[in-house]
Amino acid sequence: MANYIDNKAFLQLLIDYKAAVAADPENKPPIPRKIAENILMIARRYSTKPNFYGYSYREEMISDAVENCIRYLLNFDPTKSSNPLAYFTQI
Repeated sequence: MANYIDNKAFLQLLIDYKAAVAADPENKPPIPRKIAENILMIARRYSTKPNFYGYSYREEMISDAVENCIRYLLNFDPTKSSNPLAYFTQI
């Protein structure tokens, strides 16, 4: 199921973004497009699971998931885990 996102490339994108934020915490740079696309792919793919398939408000659920992932984006710690796909799927 996780073959649609390159976990190593996603990890490197997150490490680079966290370094950019750490370099200038007062003026956070915008989230890179590739990170946003990966988060959206995770949310869309997760919404196709059988337990969510018949929901009439699936798009709203996807939007809430993306919002939560962005809110906790900087909490991902690459020193503790090298699997950002699992982290964002859990969120």
